[in-house]
Amino acid sequence: MMKNEVLNFGVHGVFGIGVENSALNAGTDGMLRMNSKGEFYATGTSLKYPMKVLWEQNGEKVLGIRSYKNAKNENIPRSLRERFEYLTDSDVKEFSDDELMKALFTFTDVKNFGCLFLIPNVKNVGIRGAVQIQDGYNKYSDATMIVQDILSCYRNPNEKPKTDNKNSEKKANESSCERKATSMGTRLITDEAHYFSSFRINPLAYANEIKAGYTEGYTAKDYALFKEAVLTAQSLFDSRSKAGCVNEFAMFVETELGVGFDNLTKYIRFTKNDCGKNMIDLSECSKYLNKHKDLIKGIEIYSNEETTELVGLDMDHVTIKDIPVK
Repeated sequence: MMKNEVLNFGVHGVFGIGVENSALNAGTDGMLRMNSKGEFYATGTSLKYPMKVLWEQNGEKVLGIRSYKNAKNENIPRSLRERFEYLTDSDVKEFSDDELMKALFTFTDVKNFGCLFLIPNVKNVGIRGAVQIQDGYNKYSDATMIVQDILSCYRNPNEKPKTDNKNSEKKANESSCERKATSMGTRLITDEAHYFSSFRINPLAYANEIKAGYTEGYTAKDYALFKEAVLTAQSLFDSRSKAGCVNEFAMFVETELGVGFDNLTKYIRFTKNDCGKNMIDLSECSKYLNKHKDLIKGIEIYSNEETTELVGLDMDHVTIKDIPVK
């Protein structure tokens, strides 16, 4: 397909992220996100963010990402309005509703995920994205949360030094840094986890916006950008808390337009073999998809064959590839 050609098929898929001694997604309290069943999960919003970062790094226009402005010699995050006006070099009040919609569709993240553009008493516009990403859930049963103490090498000025003659010899052997390091913190991580999230791409979502002239529709280029992000964004995301999180699996099921498959993560199982190699069991997923094979145009599966083995794979029209590193 040509890059500007509107996508003439839908996509249902799954992507998997491996976590080693890291935290994929924590709440505002610093705790790893966990549902009522005790399962670790990552919100769809958190999974989208590395994709937005990748797009911006590659020169794409991205609206929903943190950026800063200087105010009174202090860097502070821009508001939604300030971010939009910074990127468009225009006052949002100058845009009619139609002009605003056209402007929003020029942003790669909006074109994929949609947005709620709400500026009180100024503008209130919502776009339902062609791409919908579900929360990702850990499928590794032995995943454990670990609390790491973080010791700073800086003295806490509010804490008075303690003296203890009985421990004087021990203290004499401690380094100066350790002896005076009283600033403490904690970091919550998982020793190992494997999250799987489902997504759906529905080009028909923009049917009304196409008629209104706001966008040409969801194109092959939009899909290519999303696909690249699903395969590499997490591995390329540079963050202290996310170091150890990597893209390790993805499946793209291209279908006829208007098809509504079930959440495919429900049909995927994850285990490890006796040698510690990752085992992704696709037997139930194969069974489900084979029931609807007449609606499927093609299937692509990506994984790291060095660390992962696919088992139970019995589908028609499947292409298997190595997950890219760039």
